[in-house]
Amino acid sequence: MNSLTHEQMQSILNNVMIGTTSQMANIDLKNQEFSLSDDLCTVNMMFAGNCEVTISLYADKSFLVRLTQEVLQEQEVTAEDVEDTAKEYLNVICGHLTRELFPLVNKPTKLSFPSFQNGRHTLDKETQYSCELYYINKDKDGVLLVLELSMHPNE
Repeated sequence: MNSLTHEQMQSILNNVMIGTTSQMANIDLKNQEFSLSDDLCTVNMMFAGNCEVTISLYADKSFLVRLTQEVLQEQEVTAEDVEDTAKEYLNVICGHLTRELFPLVNKPTKLSFPSFQNGRHTLDKETQYSCELYYINKDKDGVLLVLELSMHPNE
């Protein structure tokens, strides 16, 4: 991972995020800074190889509802539908990132199961690298994607 510049990492994350969102839900995202609303959810997932990477998605609930409606092709969705779709969304994003980053990690990666929580929840751990990208859709619903990298103590 040390061979990637911050700009290269941002480019990979940006391409994966925009491509996955468009492919899964036909939602166009624009990379733009914004302030998240107070009504948001957090989805976290980790993958490990010769380092540990945490991907956190902080999203306005309105974005996740719209994502779920598009994925399920239903206007009426439940809180459980939203949670399941948000977890699958991050799972797909992490799968694409694993494919993109595997040649750089040179070690099989293990994905954790995604976790979902209402509100903003951060993981309390020391990181050596962090990358944040903000997105909005045409309705101004926001999403923040955060990648945090921690090296294993023996690395």
